[in-house]
Amino acid sequence: MPFDGLDVEEAVQKVTEKLKSVTDADEQEISGFVRAAISLDLSYMERSGVADGEPYDEDEAYAVLLSGLKKRFPKLAHLTEDFTEAWEDYLDKAGLIEWD
Repeated sequence: MPFDGLDVEEAVQKVTEKLKSVTDADEQEISGFVRAAISLDLSYMERSGVADGEPYDEDEAYAVLLSGLKKRFPKLAHLTEDFTEAWEDYLDKAGLIEWD
């Protein structure tokens, strides 16, 4: 996993809370969307070498997220950008990302 100390359950809870303010979808559906999005992003980071110090390509990561989320959550895929902002905010506040 790219982040030592990442508490996935806490991340799902915090990001879900943020997304609840931008959609009227039910919390369980949002939580499933968030869990899938986190999984997709972590998988992208593993495959692209981010875990080994390679730079994170936001455009490529977004394309991977959007593609995967459209397939699994077509009614919520429009929340992908909101997810990325909330996820980045969570990672930043948790001290899990560094800015160059």
